[in-house]
Amino acid sequence: MKTSITVAEEGNRRKGSISTAEIEQCVLDIVTWFRGNTPCLEQAEPVESSEIQQMEKTLDAELPEGLALLFQQTNQGIWFYEKSLMNVQAIMKNAQDIGDGLLPIAKDVDDNFLVVDTNSPRAALYEWDADSGKGSCVATSFNAFLELFRNNLLSGKYEFIDDTGIVESYAGGK
Repeated sequence: MKTSITVAEEGNRRKGSISTAEIEQCVLDIVTWFRGNTPCLEQAEPVESSEIQQMEKTLDAELPEGLALLFQQTNQGIWFYEKSLMNVQAIMKNAQDIGDGLLPIAKDVDDNFLVVDTNSPRAALYEWDADSGKGSCVATSFNAFLELFRNNLLSGKYEFIDDTGIVESYAGGK
């Protein structure tokens, strides 16, 4: 028996930013969704805290809390819609190529990125492509993006397609 979770937002809107406990729950919900709906996390392993700290030191930038928590669960296999989360080594290599405090975290098949602007106060998330560079703002903070992404996954209206990512279901759910 398949059940669907409805995320109610109308009467209980947050005042202020997302708490650490809420971010942890978002990460847990996302990882659980991927484990239940895709084979993507079968080979995935967590990133060691020391590796995350080394990346932050090398790039002279702090990871958004939600991204660090996500890496503590898995080093691969998470798709943010059509862009796949990159591993630590790929992030460091591409961050050095892009520069400007932009931290590429996910990439699509055309080498377009989702980047975190580490210079912005709340780690805003942007589109980035090789031709035009930093594009439109996806979310005012990575953590806010993570929460919305989780809510979309749990709505039952999205599915995973191999080598494509997370797409809206044609029939509105499975």
